[in-house]
Amino acid sequence: MSYEVRLDDAAVRDLEKLPHDLRTVIFARIQALAEDPRPAGTKALTGELRGSYRLKVRQAYRIGFDVDDEAAVVTVWGAGHRDKFYEKALRRRR
Repeated sequence: MSYEVRLDDAAVRDLEKLPHDLRTVIFARIQALAEDPRPAGTKALTGELRGSYRLKVRQAYRIGFDVDDEAAVVTVWGAGHRDKFYEKALRRRR
């Protein structure tokens, strides 16, 4: 089953701020979510971010997303360096 992958506006802004080579790698990982919405290395988030997932990219970067299995949709809501990723995620998810 193939999922539709959507990027919200904040995720697009996050991607635009990244260096081109890193953006290419992250975008490839995002596209791969269409075939496997919970690939190896995916972690379910807890606390205020419960219900969302994160995927590591190159050890220091993260992709944040939600999966709606009924609608077969993956919504990417953020991407960035781990130093600020969770802080920004909490602000966005409130």
